[in-house]
Amino acid sequence: MLRAGTLSGRIAIVALLCALAGFGLTTSPGQVAAEEHVVVVTSPGDADDASCPGDACTLRTAIELANGEPAAEESDDGQAPLEPPEVIRFDANAFPPDDPATITLADGPLPAITANGVAVVAQDAGVVIDGSGIPAGEAPHDGLVFEGDNVAVTGLELRGFDGACLRFDGSSAAAGGDDEADGNRLVDCGTGIEVAEESATISGNAVSSCTAGIALEGAGGAVAANDIADCETGIEVAANETSIEDNVVGGCETGIDVVADDTTVTANSVEMCGKGIHTAGTGNQFYGNRVGLDSEAGAFQTGFAVTAGDAAIGDEDDAGRTNWIGNATTGIHVGGGDEPATATVNGNVIGLGANDDPNPVETGVEIVPPGAGVRVTHNTIAHAESGIVIVDVPGTAPSTGNTLRENRYESLGTIAIDFGPTGNRTPNSDETEGPNRLIHHPTIERAVQAQIRGRVGCALCQIELYRANPRGHDEPAVPLERLQDAATLTAPDGTFRFDEPPVSPGDRVMGIVTDQEGNTSEFGEPARVGAGFLQCGNEQLRQGWNATGYFGSAVFPAQEFPPGSPEPGPVRAIHRLLPGTPPAYESWFAGGTTANDLGTMQPGEAFWFWSTEEITLEGGMFVNQPPPVELEPGWNMFIYTGPDEDVPVALAGLQGQFRALSRWVNDVDGGRWESYGSPDMPGWARGFTSMEQCGVYHVLVDEATTFVPPHP
Repeated sequence: MLRAGTLSGRIAIVALLCALAGFGLTTSPGQVAAEEHVVVVTSPGDADDASCPGDACTLRTAIELANGEPAAEESDDGQAPLEPPEVIRFDANAFPPDDPATITLADGPLPAITANGVAVVAQDAGVVIDGSGIPAGEAPHDGLVFEGDNVAVTGLELRGFDGACLRFDGSSAAAGGDDEADGNRLVDCGTGIEVAEESATISGNAVSSCTAGIALEGAGGAVAANDIADCETGIEVAANETSIEDNVVGGCETGIDVVADDTTVTANSVEMCGKGIHTAGTGNQFYGNRVGLDSEAGAFQTGFAVTAGDAAIGDEDDAGRTNWIGNATTGIHVGGGDEPATATVNGNVIGLGANDDPNPVETGVEIVPPGAGVRVTHNTIAHAESGIVIVDVPGTAPSTGNTLRENRYESLGTIAIDFGPTGNRTPNSDETEGPNRLIHHPTIERAVQAQIRGRVGCALCQIELYRANPRGHDEPAVPLERLQDAATLTAPDGTFRFDEPPVSPGDRVMGIVTDQEGNTSEFGEPARVGAGFLQCGNEQLRQGWNATGYFGSAVFPAQEFPPGSPEPGPVRAIHRLLPGTPPAYESWFAGGTTANDLGTMQPGEAFWFWSTEEITLEGGMFVNQPPPVELEPGWNMFIYTGPDEDVPVALAGLQGQFRALSRWVNDVDGGRWESYGSPDMPGWARGFTSMEQCGVYHVLVDEATTFVPPHP
């Protein structure tokens, strides 16, 4: 459907068409007065010797008149020969609007309109010009060609030309208009509309099934509110300082292709294309476009592609200038061509629709050499496998100077910033030959509500903290958005500190760093924000076996336990598991026996207690820095001094290097083992999935290691 455009630059053609609307409206077909310089086409035939004006006037003859070639000495009704007309109209009786008549060109193409200022006006008639029957020639055949300046055409349908259906070789041409009836329809053409000179206005037209929908080679033009479908390229822009606004392009290999400079592409909708919008010029700006939001998942290879020059894509300061991109393999691609490329990618939404509905992409932003110096800021990237990828191409100088700051990420499959890509965080090393010079990611050493601190191998660099998603055991950590006011410079020794950050216990934070050359790192490991301390207190023993921590004063068990209990004491046996395989114990038995080899019981140690009744072991232990746990090959029994967490987060310090994890539960139903199993155990088989602070656990490891719980 043709639509009304919005571009103010069309005022001139609208004024022209309004002036033309009064021509010939009070006369019968063929009876236009000579002084009005209008000729009315009254026949759908294609004779070149028809009499105009008259009831057999053909378009071919009307064009010859417009070119200053009188068709007859006098008209059928005896009027003097028509002066070269400025307007060619069509009689509604011969060309009914609701039943269009077809002008079939069988012998050859129409002559070009060579005069300046000629308008072909058909919005009040139904006119189809068909060139499919023209014999094939060495050169493609064009439909309607204007060689003069200041020309206009409205309301026509042209089809079946292997050249351009409409071609403008002069300046200040206009095709279409603001009203729906003004638009031209171009079908099955080599090029729908071809413009060779400057200052053209192409608006409200419908183009389909062409090699190129609209092709601009003249500078300073405006293309607005056109519908283009099923072409190899929807809009080709090879001329500088052009405006491309409010067009709908669908089903093309490339939606909009800009190989010129200083072009503005705004408020266009591009759907179901292999490549949405491509640019290879300088100074081009792209705002408010919608690419792929109404397409099938994976319909696009690339939403935006910048293969040379520079481009500004989006604007964080104006929500109306946000580009929306979805359903593509790559949302925005920069580089990968033969020439250097860079871009400012700012304030776009990738992977989400306007109502926050998923429009997934595989990669949000991809930077490929020789693309470099790209600034990616204030974007939302969601429902993507990878957020921002800087590709490392062997044998090619790596892409550097890419600044990737203050973006928001949601629902990513792997990591937010990926050098390689590898799908995993690149380990910090001395290597600098790689994407963004392989700048080190920051390490958060302590994260509590009062202070977050850490270090990175980058002095006086910009460090930023992001809130991360509360991940489950099968979900990768994804930074969500930068914390407010959480950006500062690292110290000369590479350390950083944020006092009183806007976080709460249980939040997770991640960091990135940007050096003075504009290289931004990958995100560092996430850290959980704790209250800064935990307190383990009284422990309740039930009748039977209990695996629990001891938090009382240091004590050497004597005759009875707890000390001072009336004989016989409620606790009849205590055992400390000695790490190793097979398991061994140090033991104490009530009443004192030769088998007693358990020494002093220290607060913070885990024991097995056999109790004859329910009692409370009084005590308390304050922890603000989790003590490391030394694990030996085999089974180890330890007190977990981190915060309540899912097992993969609580045991992140082991990096999955354990074979089994279990706990003993003594509740009202009696004592029993519960097993988490190994990291690869299916979820349905697990007896528990989270670890509780101050709880006692048994872990089986193959090698000696030191486990440091997360900060409380």
